[in-house]
Amino acid sequence: MIDSVFKNIIDNSLKENKLSQVYLLSSKNIKSFDEYFLYFISQVNHDNFKKFSDIKFGELYFYIDGQNQTINKQTILDSMNETTETSILFKNKKKILFISNIENGTQHSLNSLLKFLENPPYNTIIIMSCNFISQVIKTIKSRAFIIEINHKNNETNIDKSKPFASFFKTINTQYNEELIYIFNDLSKSISLSYKNPLLFFQSLIINFNYENKEIILNFLIMAFMDIYKIKKGIKELDIFNDFKFKQEAFDYIPIYKIISLLKEVKNNINNAANFNLQKSNLLLKLEEFYGI
Repeated sequence: MIDSVFKNIIDNSLKENKLSQVYLLSSKNIKSFDEYFLYFISQVNHDNFKKFSDIKFGELYFYIDGQNQTINKQTILDSMNETTETSILFKNKKKILFISNIENGTQHSLNSLLKFLENPPYNTIIIMSCNFISQVIKTIKSRAFIIEINHKNNETNIDKSKPFASFFKTINTQYNEELIYIFNDLSKSISLSYKNPLLFFQSLIINFNYENKEIILNFLIMAFMDIYKIKKGIKELDIFNDFKFKQEAFDYIPIYKIISLLKEVKNNINNAANFNLQKSNLLLKLEEFYGI
């Protein structure tokens, strides 16, 4: 069922002829935004599709899949070119570029997208989605009309005073006391990894396994996003609020590359890639990034 807030925003924007050219839909609970994309199409272009897969992409509609794979730079460039060069046959319709899970873009792909969002082609709308808005870079968010979609009945009630409560609330899962020891171990080792990376690698080898793979990867992504924020002077953190280390401590480490790597490993595992192979590749790349 489509959220009423989303419907009202789109419907009122159309009535007042004030559609934005860039939208960002954010929800922790929605796995697929297909029905929201379909509603947007039906209201804006009056095209009624039963399923998102029924859409013929490449003429009026364009799609970048970030839900099942990492969004790389070439994918962004190709979609930008296609969207720009394609002519609209009907003057009353708009070209629409859909990007699912924009938080799964690499640094290079998002930098390319930024220029496109600053000045979208005439009669073109870009509508993006995300599950973890804290992982969407600030410059992307600043260029978009953000619509927060909240299904309050599905939200997980978590005592905010508990350790790592913010993490469990963000990923919308039940609080798990058994994971707290692992999170403590990982967060401490990550915070010291700029001077003792082997401690972090040891913690990762011990704590990252097939059974907890998804939640550990989500935790690692959020932890390194915090470090990225610290490097940028941003004080609103999710994991490292109670930790103190200098802003320049991680200057020699490519934090954003680590975040992109973790997202890539997560997508690969979700697509049934061999876990042990992905874990080995992750450790090898981390050694490279830490200069070991």
